[in-house]
This record gives sequence, C-alpha cells and structure tokens, in this order.
Amino acid sequence: MSGTILTWDGATQGPTMINISAPTGSTKMALKRVGIQDMSFRGNGMKMAGYGISINSLHFGDFRNLLLMNFASSAMDFNVVATLGEARDNTKNSFENITIRQLEAFNKSIGMRLDGDTGANTSNNDFRNISILHNNGVGIKFLNSDNNRFFFN
Repeated sequence: MSGTILTWDGATQGPTMINISAPTGSTKMALKRVGIQDMSFRGNGMKMAGYGISINSLHFGDFRNLLLMNFASSAMDFNVVATLGEARDNTKNSFENITIRQLEAFNKSIGMRLDGDTGANTSNNDFRNISILHNNGVGIKFLNSDNNRFFFN
C-alpha cells in the first residue's frame, strides 16, 4: 500500500483516529462528499486505538485504497448523528479496495460495523473489493442497516 501512513500513539483503547461526522443540531445538515484515499491506518498493536475511521451521517462519500490494521473496537464504524435538519443516514457512499487486518485486535473487535438508530441507518452504500482478515471477533456486523451492496471480483 502506497500513500500516507497514520500510526496510533495515544492511550490504550483510545478514541477514533479519524472521525467524519456531521455536527449535531436540528438546523445542521448532513456531511456531503467527503472521502479518504490512498492511506494506511495502524491501530498499533496492543496499545491500539479504539476505532480507525468513524463515519456518521455522511452522503456521497468516496473512500478507496485503504488499509486499516488492529483496532480495539472497530476498524470502520458507521453510525448516525442524533439530530440533524435533514436525513441522518449514512447513504450513497462508495467504498473500494479496502483491506482490514485485525490480527492483533482484541477478541471482541469488529472489522466493519454498520449501524444507526430507529429513525436513520447505514443504507444504499456500495462496497467493492473489501477484504477483512480477522483473528478473532466479527468481520462485518450489520445492525441498523439495509440495502447495502457488496461486490467482489
């Protein structure tokens, strides 16, 4: 993997390395057209970050050519912002050529977690060429999510 490499050096099971989130509030709008490309995120072994990338209420995002390694909770975590002035879903995003390696992660760690709440969820996203190598735990956990498409070559 070429590109920028970010390595966690914070507290054990610390917070998220990258948090992509719309601001909460009934007058605020969902985040749109944000993306990350050509990067590696390393949770750093036993002193690992809790989450690699957290995505909350994003529309039309573009994420490609990513490597995420060893996170305590989840390498990629999808959820929604509690209150927004428009649809709060994570929707119409594109994820391509993403490799997740959770070989040193804790037993309860997750590769990708797709979630939401009773009024909004993670839906209508395209996942292409996703590879998850996991020692223990869950590769992909679907909670409040629907109509997501996974394509494999």
